[in-house]
Amino acid sequence: MGKNTVTVCRKFLCCIAFAFSAGLVFCAAASAGVVGEVKKDLEPVSGYILARENGAYVVDLKKDQGVRAGDLLSVSGEGRELTHPETGETIGMLEKKKGVLAVRRVKQNYCFAAPVAGREFERGDRVARYSGMPAVFTDYTKKGEALFVRLRHELPDLEWQDYAEADDGITKDEAVNGLNFFLRKDRLEIRGPELGLIRSYELKDFAGDTQVRGEPSLMERKRSWRARSKVNFLLNPEGQADQRILQADFTGHGGRVLAAATNGSQILIYAPEQKFEPVFKADTALPGQILWVSWWRPAQSENLYLAVTAAVDDNRGYSQESGKKIDGTVFIWQQGRLTPVERGLDYLMAAFDTDGNGTPETLLAQELDRDTFFGKTRQLMLKSDRIKARSPAFDLPRRFPVLGAVFADLSGDKTPEIAYIRNRKLFVHSTQGVVYESADNIGGSLNHFTYDLNPGAKDRIFTTVTLETPPAAVDMDNDGTPELLAAAADTSWFSLSGMGADVRKSRVSVTDFTESGYESAPGSDFLEKAIQGMGAVNGKIWLVNTRGSDKNPASRFYTLDLE
Repeated sequence: MGKNTVTVCRKFLCCIAFAFSAGLVFCAAASAGVVGEVKKDLEPVSGYILARENGAYVVDLKKDQGVRAGDLLSVSGEGRELTHPETGETIGMLEKKKGVLAVRRVKQNYCFAAPVAGREFERGDRVARYSGMPAVFTDYTKKGEALFVRLRHELPDLEWQDYAEADDGITKDEAVNGLNFFLRKDRLEIRGPELGLIRSYELKDFAGDTQVRGEPSLMERKRSWRARSKVNFLLNPEGQADQRILQADFTGHGGRVLAAATNGSQILIYAPEQKFEPVFKADTALPGQILWVSWWRPAQSENLYLAVTAAVDDNRGYSQESGKKIDGTVFIWQQGRLTPVERGLDYLMAAFDTDGNGTPETLLAQELDRDTFFGKTRQLMLKSDRIKARSPAFDLPRRFPVLGAVFADLSGDKTPEIAYIRNRKLFVHSTQGVVYESADNIGGSLNHFTYDLNPGAKDRIFTTVTLETPPAAVDMDNDGTPELLAAAADTSWFSLSGMGADVRKSRVSVTDFTESGYESAPGSDFLEKAIQGMGAVNGKIWLVNTRGSDKNPASRFYTLDLE
């Protein structure tokens, strides 16, 4: 090859390298420019509702604040009063989220806004443009994760949920009551709860952003899971209870195993190592359906508590909360009986072992959202024998269900993952997002709750939620990291309206973390009907299998051994 030829080749390669690097710089600069535009357009602005006028609300946000038609406003009012546990001094009021308004017309000194989520807004309620509302990012290019991360960083006032890749468009039913971001090849769209277009930003030749060096993308982590060979458990029948147990929770106390359970109308306490008749029974203060029972042992406390969630009839005049309402009670377990500590807690409640010491020390509470069921989550603390609510000290995933989840360090990285079952799939979340979504039919429960979506309306609409049995995290093979045990049911295709799907048979599925990622497989033979509770106490794994009907109630307790 001659000298001139080599010179030409070098110039050609340099041009290619320059063009390639320029392309990357252009892509990064283009998306960075879009982030700046979005940040400017979605800058939070606060104000108040002034009045109600012809079905709309007058808000004191005006044109020179950058407000325009289509903007979304979160609405909040005063909630429960906060008092100091020792002095009794009023510290402030908890903020209660009421819903979302959409700006329809903007005047010089005010604007008109209409409800798109929630109702019962009042004069004096605080509004905030593009603040305190959920935001989701759907990526149709599958190259926009870095753009999502920058948007999340620049717009901290939004309640960001998961990054998700998609091939098909989402429906209105899947949209959140907030901002829905859609990344396409040539544009970034921002749409509202009804998927109406709010903003659109042109992206010329978007080729994706480079991700953080050395870190796998969220989707790569999600795709690292694969199927595992079968794991066998031995099911040891321990005894039968003459109750149709719909949910059960296990703990150790005073050197013995205690099982808190409910048949939907009573609280039942069992000592299954000794006998299978309840050692204690209790009813809730108000008649209704008991949805959930959960043992709780607060940090630095030797006492054992039980958090009970019930749904009761609200007989007040029409309001947003009319119909079924949540009524929670926290009991203390002392001298073989339950004594109420605090009643009237309007939360779905469950306790979790978030530090991995085997004790459920963290009590989480969730508001009832009539659209999604699981609403905003709080952490409940015990102060001077009173229950106080605060924001959780850790991040929670989008659509986190307080009822039916478990915290556990499944990967051995000293940070707990969160696992739960939704829509017959098992999900595992890390601090980076979804790392596993099962392909199998996991879950299936007899515990259902039916409530009205539009209480007080002439033509009421009802929906039914299945309350899934939470997975259990147990180190079955003593390798230092726990396996995840979950119920996997075979349900009938036919179910009566409002009753939920019927469960024909169930077995235990096991999911484990290995060097190759996460693996899952069936772990036991099928049991008749449903698994309504699992837990590990004192070296044993306990399971409740509910077989009977309302007329002939029967539930069997099992223990599991690795074969």
